[in-house]
Amino acid sequence: MKKILKILQLVAAVILALIPKVIAKPCKVMPGKMPMKCFHMSNAVFVIAISIVILLIIAYIIKDEKIEWGINIAVPVLAIDSFLLAKFVIGGCKHAGAACQMKTIPAVSICSIILAIISIAYLVVLKKSIDER
Repeated sequence: MKKILKILQLVAAVILALIPKVIAKPCKVMPGKMPMKCFHMSNAVFVIAISIVILLIIAYIIKDEKIEWGINIAVPVLAIDSFLLAKFVIGGCKHAGAACQMKTIPAVSICSIILAIISIAYLVVLKKSIDER
C-alpha cells in the first residue's frame, strides 16, 4: 500500500507540474503586452509542483521513515498552496471563457486536491508503519 501511494503521489505531482506548461496552458501572452495574472499563476503552480517532485524524490531516496514522514508533511501543504494560488490568491483572467478559467484553473484545482488526499493517506500509512516499529 505504501509503495502504491508513493507512486501515485509522484505521478500526481508530475501531472501537476505539466498542467500549466503542457496539458492545460493558460491564456497566451500577447506580443509586446504585459502578461496577464494567469501567466504568473501558472508559473507559481509550476514552481510549487517541481518543489513537490523534488521533495518526493528526496523522500524516496532517504530510507529513514521518520525523516521521510517529516519531508512528506510538506507535500499536502504545498498541494493545497497550489490550489489556493490557482483559485484565489493569484487566480486567472476575469473573462469566464478564457483558457485559464476553462482549462488551467480547474485542472490545477482537481490535481492539487487529489495530490493532497493521496499525500495525507500516505502520511497516515507511513505513521502507522513507524508506530509499529
